[in-house]
Amino acid sequence: LEYDSTSNTIIANIWYQDFLVRIDPTTGFVLKIYNLQSLRPRESRGPKEDCLNGVALDTTTGGAVVWVTGKWWPVVYKIRLIDS
Repeated sequence: LEYDSTSNTIIANIWYQDFLVRIDPTTGFVLKIYNLQSLRPRESRGPKEDCLNGVALDTTTGGAVVWVTGKWWPVVYKIRLIDS
């Protein structure tokens, strides 16, 4: 869960799924769903690796870059979330 001050929204992962969502903190409405299933497909994961569960905004990029990882993933990915 991360607060994006550049857009006044919250970026959160969905428990046990490989999706991120952008949420309006005032209404609680989901504004955008980001499908990250192809980032690290289940069939390419090791036996202990589980779902996406870590997200951090890179504040040096004005919220344009997000770092993501998963439960027991051996890597962290640097990605851009596209809202169009």
